Amino acid sequence: RRTRRAAWAVRRSPAAMPPPPDPYEVLGLRQRDRPTAGDVRKAYHKLARVHHPDKARTSDEKEAAESRFKEIGAAYELLSDPERRAEFDEHGFDPKTYQTPAEADEEERHARRMYCAAMGIPETVVREVWCTMEELFSGVTRREVIVVHVVGADSGVPTKQSKIFTVRVRPGCHDRSEIRFGAMHTNNLQSVAFVVRETPHVFFERRDVSSAGGKKNKKCDVYA
Repeated sequence: RRTRRAAWAVRRSPAAMPPPPDPYEVLGLRQRDRPTAGDVRKAYHKLARVHHPDKARTSDEKEAAESRFKEIGAAYELLSDPERRAEFDEHGFDPKTYQTPAEADEEERHARRMYCAAMGIPETVVREVWCTMEELFSGVTRREVIVVHVVGADSGVPTKQSKIFTVRVRPGCHDRSEIRFGAMHTNNLQSVAFVVRETPHVFFERRDVSSAGGKKNKKCDVYA
């Protein structure tokens, strides 16, 4: 069984790619200072908070943040593993086996698709989350238990496992909106998508703006 080695182990011609980024420099550390495991972890969490894609305001910013976030994660994955870190400290990168974060992600996506196809299971598990109009207006958090197919951490064999997902329905969310949980960088074979559904209200109903005669509530599109 082949295990995923993220961004620091690959197969690509050295002549076809730029030099790989130094994982210490990516995390703002210096190799000669011999940073401890705690220093590596602290640097990672600091940068991960700053460059998290969810903080991006535009699509361009999100794309850049995702690339930077993957680079930070790959650097931390290498330096937090004593064996791989020692190998890097002694020999550096092997240009014959270096892989970019994008290549590693594509390899992981392909492997997951092949697993799901071979097992005859969907790549995404879809479930509905029913909310009242008031909950959609103010926001609500639900904890949903979903059974997904995973790869056993020790055995490497596909199996089923119940997992708890914290579903945060943001204020102003609409009926049939989707909240997705990706499977990348986890042992899940399947991603999970929750479709937000609105429970019919006793007194009010949601109408299209063009046909509504009342005043629009900008936050939730609710009409009395």
